[in-house]
Amino acid sequence: PPLQPSIPKLLLDAVVLDLAKPLAQQGLESSSIVTYMLERANEYDVERLADKVNSRNEFSEIDKLLWETLCSLVLARLPTNVSLPRNLRSLTFDDDFNDS
Repeated sequence: PPLQPSIPKLLLDAVVLDLAKPLAQQGLESSSIVTYMLERANEYDVERLADKVNSRNEFSEIDKLLWETLCSLVLARLPTNVSLPRNLRSLTFDDDFNDS
């Protein structure tokens, strides 16, 4: 697992593939060479994800992948739509914590 929150990316040549769309529709063929890379998530990405948990919004596929790389997290409520990240080492509840 990455050492910091990361967003996985797949590249076909120099084009970043959209993981929410079928890869075949983006030109991926059996002979294609795909590059897998991790892009470090910024603070905004992590806060946006925490906001989705706090408001109980659904995660996109990219959100789910980023979620699994989190090692620390500050939340206002327990997540109900996802399990806690496997690599989570620190969980803090902010002043607005609501366990309902």
